[in-house]
Amino acid sequence: MKKLLIIGLLVIFAGYMEGIAQCDTLIPADVFFIDGTPQQFQPGSTVCLQGGSKDYLYLKNIHGTADNPITFINSGGAITIETNHYYGIKIANCSFIRLTGSGDNEISYGIQVLRVDNGAGISVTELSTDVEIDYVEIANTDIAGVYAKSEPDCLFNSTRDKFTMYNFWLHDCYLHDIADEGLYIGSSKYTGQTINCNGKDTTVFPHVIIGARIYNNIVENTGWDGIQVSSAQSNCQVFGNT
Repeated sequence: MKKLLIIGLLVIFAGYMEGIAQCDTLIPADVFFIDGTPQQFQPGSTVCLQGGSKDYLYLKNIHGTADNPITFINSGGAITIETNHYYGIKIANCSFIRLTGSGDNEISYGIQVLRVDNGAGISVTELSTDVEIDYVEIANTDIAGVYAKSEPDCLFNSTRDKFTMYNFWLHDCYLHDIADEGLYIGSSKYTGQTINCNGKDTTVFPHVIIGARIYNNIVENTGWDGIQVSSAQSNCQVFGNT
């Protein structure tokens, strides 16, 4: 049964198994949806995700700060995801967070999205910004391995004049056997796109990305581009990928 993590979840202060990190909060393996509203994770805290199988992982409304991001890290083995959903992991309306699979020295990729039948491996969307992802394996997705963008819609809150995505960092990940793009970062419709709102066609401009870092990733066997980065207005670095 799907469980919603609510305020009041047991908070523990225990040494991490390899001594890599200190857990401020431990999330059980059978919790798939983690909602930060009301704010239950303090900026700078480390949230350990118990290893095991999941149908998906959904992080929503979670906000650290520039000086004190919130870290989500695997604990007690790898997290594996195989799903029929439209995503393996979704990050929605989050800022200043890090999702890392570096929690076990014996496992190269401690977060493993091994099959997504109807969508992307990881989706970073709904006005998410300042997100770092590392040491994650993604495979066998129906579309892209990673989508990182907030598509314009009839709310008009993700258009270029309203929103900028800053500092999307993805590094040291392994993506393979992907149906479409390995990485789809930013909108490919920089010059504008048409959406229909209340029966009326409207031209909108998608948001830009400033400060993207895409590095040290392995990308193999993709149907389309291995790495596509678009609408990256400034301070974009892509290097060390194979």
